[in-house]
Amino acid sequence: MERLTKITKEEFKILTNNICLKNNGFNIIISCKYIQTWDQLAEALGNAFQFPIRNEGLDGTWDWLTDLSWLGDQKRISIYLYDEKELFKNDSSLKKQVLCWFEELIQFWEVDVKYAFIAGKPGETKEFKIYSVS
Repeated sequence: MERLTKITKEEFKILTNNICLKNNGFNIIISCKYIQTWDQLAEALGNAFQFPIRNEGLDGTWDWLTDLSWLGDQKRISIYLYDEKELFKNDSSLKKQVLCWFEELIQFWEVDVKYAFIAGKPGETKEFKIYSVS
């Protein structure tokens, strides 16, 4: 997984204690210990990002995460997968699929968004980061 950034729990603790994280874009933390199914991950993402309408499944979650217009003009968005080792711990195939899905999401916000329309306007790139915390 080339685009996911790996950080230690110690590095994460420094980030969360630092005012810089709080004032640097839109940040969410997903506790992977409690995410063992795709539906649980989709619900966690929907709640954290405050999707305007409930998301359904992989496609619905993708649609909302490639929009994010309700967040305003956020230039930086970060997802922290805390205890990433625990994510889908009994389903390595699903875990691999979801981590690839996250990489595609990063790719969307880096490049593909330029060819999309969001809230009726041409899409703009965002610094979209996903951190694997272990």
